[in-house]
Amino acid sequence: MTTAGRPVSHDLDVVFLSKATTPQLREMTQRAVQTCILGAPDHYLNVVVIEQAPEVRYHGATTIHRPGEFNFNAFANYGISLGNAKWVMVATNDLEFEQDWLQPLFAAGRPVVSPIDPGANTQRDITENTCGWDKSRHFSGWCFMLRRDVWEDMGGFDDRVKFWCSDDAVLEQLKLLNVMEPMVVVASRVHHRVSATLMSEPNFDELTWKQVYVFNQLYGKRLGEDNERYLAWKRREGVT
Repeated sequence: MTTAGRPVSHDLDVVFLSKATTPQLREMTQRAVQTCILGAPDHYLNVVVIEQAPEVRYHGATTIHRPGEFNFNAFANYGISLGNAKWVMVATNDLEFEQDWLQPLFAAGRPVVSPIDPGANTQRDITENTCGWDKSRHFSGWCFMLRRDVWEDMGGFDDRVKFWCSDDAVLEQLKLLNVMEPMVVVASRVHHRVSATLMSEPNFDELTWKQVYVFNQLYGKRLGEDNERYLAWKRREGVT
């Protein structure tokens, strides 16, 4: 976008990931886009939706169709690559942003920040800005913001992990860069309306338990080793 022939400088590039195969899901994604924009009235946002469903468009956003195999980090990387703002955000489509959600993230003065979901079991007890490496507590994998130069130094998000554990992989990449710990910011409130669409995916195991296995193999971790469903998947697949 340009003004009088000059490129417009955005404050933030926001990338939503969506698979809106029903009217209800399309409405959910549109609400996420709308509340994101209206909740940050003093900032200029470049909003991109990476959408898997064909012929779906969203008001206030650029829609990019990617109908192939879902890959959270690969889709996020592609969306980020389309912009040039100093700050980038990755968000799922099942969100509702409260008013004035963005400025507290900028004001935190950290390279990696997340809003808080006041209804989440992992965050509802947090009363002040808190730093750490705990997924879903200090780092909201469903909505997080980081400086573009950090993303560039990472070489982009690790797209060998496709869905589950995508955020675990991002945290491991950040640790390798030795950046400051992620911070969850209490004055930035975004509600995560967890979508149940994944349960109907024909390749559920591919996107979930297999990704736990892939992450563990890549990063030398043991996530899920006390989870009977994961152990059952490993037995079915014949892996150790």
